[in-house]
Amino acid sequence: MKNIIALFLFIITAISAFATEPESVFIEANELYKSEQFQEAAEKYEVVLDKGYASGVLYYNLGNAYYKLENYSAAILNYERALKTGSDDEDIQFNLEKANQMIADEVQPVPELAIVTGWRNLVNTQSSKGWSLWALTLLWAAFIVFGITLFIRKRKAIRGLRITGAVVLVFSICLFTLAWQQYQAETSGNFAIIFAPTVYMKSSPDAGSTDLYLIHEGIKVEITDELEGWSEVRLADGKKGWVKQEEFRVI
Repeated sequence: MKNIIALFLFIITAISAFATEPESVFIEANELYKSEQFQEAAEKYEVVLDKGYASGVLYYNLGNAYYKLENYSAAILNYERALKTGSDDEDIQFNLEKANQMIADEVQPVPELAIVTGWRNLVNTQSSKGWSLWALTLLWAAFIVFGITLFIRKRKAIRGLRITGAVVLVFSICLFTLAWQQYQAETSGNFAIIFAPTVYMKSSPDAGSTDLYLIHEGIKVEITDELEGWSEVRLADGKKGWVKQEEFRVI
C-alpha cells in the first residue's frame, strides 16, 4: 500500500513539475529580455514553444527579442503568429509595421473594394473565440425569448416576441459566420514569411526555370499551390511564382 501511495505521489509531483516548467522558463526569458540579453531570451522563448506551449504573448515577446537582434524576418514571423492567435493588441500591429519597414522589399497591395476591406476589418475586431461567445449569447437570448411565448396568451405580445426572437436568431447566425471565417484565418497555413536572404520566384517548380522576380527575406507571401518541395506563392501586389519550401516558414 505504501508503495502505491509513493508511486501516486511521484506521478503527481512529476506532472506538476512538467506543467510548471514552461512557465518558469517563460519567466526566466522575460528576465533575460529585461536585462537586454536578447539572444538568450529568444532561445528560452523557443524552448517554451518546443514544449508545445504557444500564445499571443509568447509570440509577441519572441518577436520583440528577434527585433532587438535585428533578425527582422523572425520578428515579422512571430508578430504575424501573435496576430493569428486572435490577439488584437495594438502594440503587435505597431511593432509589425516597424519590422516591415526594416526589410528590403516594399510591396503595394492590390487595391480592393471598400466593402471587402470593411468586412475583413470587421472580422478582425474579434478572435474566433470572441465571436463565438457573442453568437452563443445571442442564441441563448433567442431561445429565452421563444420560451417566454409559451407562457403568454396575448396574441400581439406573442407575435412581437417571435419577431424579436427571429431577429436575435438571425444576428446569432451572422456572428457564427464571422466566428467561422476568423477561425479559418487563424488556422490556415496559407501565408508564410521568406527566410532566405534572396529568393528568385520561378516560372515553374524547377530550379532551371525562368527567374521572374527577386524578393528578399522578411516579405510575406500567400501560398497558392504546392508540388514536390516547391510552393507557388503570391505577393500582395498580385505577382506569382514558385519558390522552394525550405526558403520560407509558414505563419
